[in-house]
Amino acid sequence: RDQRRSGALALLKPNVGDLGGVRADPKFSQETVRTNFAPDKTLTGQDAIQQDASGAYAIENASKLLDEYAGLHGNEVSADKFKDLLRQIGYTGLNSEIYHSAASALGKAYQKVLLAQAKKAGKTEIVATAGGSGSGKSTTLDEIPAGEKSGYAMLLDGKLADYERAVTNLKSFEKMGFKVKEIVYFYRDPVESWINGVLSRIASKQDYR
Repeated sequence: RDQRRSGALALLKPNVGDLGGVRADPKFSQETVRTNFAPDKTLTGQDAIQQDASGAYAIENASKLLDEYAGLHGNEVSADKFKDLLRQIGYTGLNSEIYHSAASALGKAYQKVLLAQAKKAGKTEIVATAGGSGSGKSTTLDEIPAGEKSGYAMLLDGKLADYERAVTNLKSFEKMGFKVKEIVYFYRDPVESWINGVLSRIASKQDYR
């Protein structure tokens, strides 16, 4: 595990740059979150009601949530880390599916703001992570000093589990003028990932899956 992290840390050392503050116009933030909020139609009953409420909360408080996230995570984009900002409205780590749509919409809005800022600053390189839940993606990113990450336009913290969607997303960045420099894949034994990754995160109230 330590060797895996050391390799990933070595890849994520760009020229140090000024991260700057990521701030979005409130109206833009609300409209972008509203546009990207796509409720899971398989949820029913109280779960569906809570999902809709989380979407309404994310839209109403979009600018505040994006600013708060920026202060915590800088140029990383992770829908799972956005869920942590939804604990005050009921997210626990055990009900992830209810809050995923709201968190995903916030993540997509943040990504737009972040890349627009990066383009102005002349930052063009993107690094993406891939791998299963609990494999160490978010933990590794958290261990890297902000100064070492700030030279990138964006660090995309995700699983890339859907191949077709992943290819489409990564190619869209290239069309926008960015370069996907690295895709860092994390592998960890599935049982260890679940026990010492997912479950330990839930227990510590940091469900960065």
